[in-house]
Amino acid sequence: MCVIAAPAGDLPKCGPVAGRRAGRKRALTAVVGTLAAAAVLVWVLFDRRGAFVAAIGAAPVWILVAHRLAEARHVLDSTRQTHNDGCRH
Repeated sequence: MCVIAAPAGDLPKCGPVAGRRAGRKRALTAVVGTLAAAAVLVWVLFDRRGAFVAAIGAAPVWILVAHRLAEARHVLDSTRQTHNDGCRH
């Protein structure tokens, strides 16, 4: 994140190098978090996979589509917000 109102003579600590490091750290955190969440989900649902498959199969298609559209909108909004929080020169 960039400091917009820096004292006179101080440069904001942002730019290509800081952005790349932060981006790599965020990407690594996202990948590790996603894999951990998937592992926990598999572990929890492993014994109940039949019930899980039956529940997904019984769900109306419109609910699944509505959920997917809401999730896609959330991802787009989050991406837009992250982009707007970046450094401005």
